[in-house]
Amino acid sequence: MRRAFRFIRTGTVGTAFGVALCLAPSVEAQDLLQRVKQRGEIHVGVELQSAPLEFTEQGQPKGYSVELMALVAADLGLKIRYTDVPFPSLLPGLDAKTFDMSGSSVTITKPRLERYHYSLPVVEGTVGLIKHKRETGIRESKDIAGKVVGAQRASSMLALLKNYSATLPGGVKEIKEYVDYNQAYADLAIGRIVAVANPLPNILYAARLRPTEFEVILPPFGPKAYLGWMVRKDDDSKPLMDEINRSLAKLNGSGKMRELQKKWMGTEMDLPADRIPEPLY
Repeated sequence: MRRAFRFIRTGTVGTAFGVALCLAPSVEAQDLLQRVKQRGEIHVGVELQSAPLEFTEQGQPKGYSVELMALVAADLGLKIRYTDVPFPSLLPGLDAKTFDMSGSSVTITKPRLERYHYSLPVVEGTVGLIKHKRETGIRESKDIAGKVVGAQRASSMLALLKNYSATLPGGVKEIKEYVDYNQAYADLAIGRIVAVANPLPNILYAARLRPTEFEVILPPFGPKAYLGWMVRKDDDSKPLMDEINRSLAKLNGSGKMRELQKKWMGTEMDLPADRIPEPLY
């Protein structure tokens, strides 16, 4: 499928886009949906460092969410202009109207729902475990009791893993903390730990990349969670998100979202197409 998008990188949040809007009062009188329709282009901020959802390959945006966004944009008759920003700049950039929406797949949480209009879930973000295939005694999440496991330092995944360990008889032997998941997967490969906790899209992708070594333990142990896209929580932005959700519901119902999930994560996900479920945290 040919994708219509332009791609720029930035390490800081710019203001030129907002200034341009201020200089055009007649256009500003319209809502955001009308303005992007008039431009024929939607400006999407995204952190392209989260395979398999959003990342770059040979300098171009790739991934499940990127392909899904292309389908939504085509349905709305729009081209896409991506701006790659560090995650700490993503929501401030959205707040500052540097771009029209966030296209990163971000966990839907109670505090974020209070501040932003979310899309319908685009992928499940429930935290689960990935193990090495040599660990034949680990068939369910509870089988990590008494063993050494790992998660990223200072992450929600680490907190969830600690809470889950407390429910197991005797708990786990040790939870090793890692700066990043490349280190955790390296230790998993050589047997220093038996499992790693991470959201489902990431561990499913890791298992697909290393099918002879890694295997995802299903069902996941964490509370159900979903990821979605965001716009500002105001009357100006809501019509745009309503149209995006209309398109997502159609893609969900047609099975196209499941096709993309199978392509990028090796499995299909049952996502609600008519509502945003109440977050559990």
